[in-house]
Amino acid sequence: MVKPVSWKFNSDPPLILLRFSRRFRSSPGTGDRFLARLLKLDDATYEAQIIRPLENKPKTITGIFSYGNRIQSVTRGKNNYYNVAPRNTLNAKLGELVVAKLLPFQKHEVPKAEVLKLLGKPNKTSTFSQIAIHLHDIPYKFSNEVLEQAAACQLATCQNRTD
Repeated sequence: MVKPVSWKFNSDPPLILLRFSRRFRSSPGTGDRFLARLLKLDDATYEAQIIRPLENKPKTITGIFSYGNRIQSVTRGKNNYYNVAPRNTLNAKLGELVVAKLLPFQKHEVPKAEVLKLLGKPNKTSTFSQIAIHLHDIPYKFSNEVLEQAAACQLATCQNRTD
C-alpha cells in the first residue's frame, strides 16, 4: 500500500495498492518515492504502477570512521566519503562503525555528516546485522506491550503443512 506525497482535500486519501513490477531491482520501502500511474479500481481504491523511482537520498548513512574525520560509507555509491566536523564525531575511534546524519553542503564540496551513534568495531559477528538494521530501518527496540504480546504467542506447528 502507498500514499500520495501531498493530499489537498479535506478527506482521507484513497487506498492505493502497489502493483509488483519486475522492472525494478527491489521493491520500494518505507519513505521511498516514485512516479506512478494510477488505475481506479472502485470509488475508494486505486492501483499504482511504478513509472520510475524518484531520487531517495538517505537521511542517514552507515559507515566506517576513518582518518581526517571522514566516514566511508558501507554502501556503494557516488558519494563514498563524508566529512565530519571535530565537534560532530561523538569521539568515534578510527575504524569504528557509525551511523551519521547527512548535513547540508555546497554543490562542489565533500558531503558533510554528523555522527549520531557508535556501533563499535566492524570485526564483530553482529556487524552485518547492525549494518542491515540501520540501512533498512529495521525496528529492533520494542515497547513492553509488544514484548508481552510476543511472549504470549504460541509456536506454529508443522502439522498439516506443505512447503
